[in-house]
Amino acid sequence: MPSVFLELFRYRWCVPVLDELRVLDGARFVELSRRLQVAEPVLRQTLDYLIEQGWVMRNPGYGHPLRPEYILTPTGSGLRLGKMRKALTAFEGMDLFAKWPVPALHLLDARACRQSELLRSLDGITPRALSQVLKEMQKAKLVERIVSDGSPPSVSYWLTAEGKAVAGAVALNQI
Repeated sequence: MPSVFLELFRYRWCVPVLDELRVLDGARFVELSRRLQVAEPVLRQTLDYLIEQGWVMRNPGYGHPLRPEYILTPTGSGLRLGKMRKALTAFEGMDLFAKWPVPALHLLDARACRQSELLRSLDGITPRALSQVLKEMQKAKLVERIVSDGSPPSVSYWLTAEGKAVAGAVALNQI
């Protein structure tokens, strides 16, 4: 899985902040906090991370009250996240902006996977976190758990039709 996809979901607010900066053509910190309704320490952490990734920068011309404090870099401007944010916001079954659901959906969009395959592919996820994400995705009817007959029986996870629709809306080819 491309690392940019995992990096986009490192923090819950990365995609919303990047999209707001795109829509507003830059913004001040207070304006972002108010529009997204996010706590200031969380927004500060997210902005620091986005600056570190090279997607956002402090506006070198900031100082005038009407100029934005944060703007997208050329790399950040290249990320087309509007459709992704709209699809993730419209889905009401679970918080898809969390760190692991969308990368897991992306992997499952290609084919059915066993939990061990997902663990290997999602760098940094713990077995417990993956189990919780898969259970939440099952509850939200995005993923189906299939137990196959055999000795020993094996368990695979497949995307449901709704899961495929969400995965398609946040496909990497849109980024």
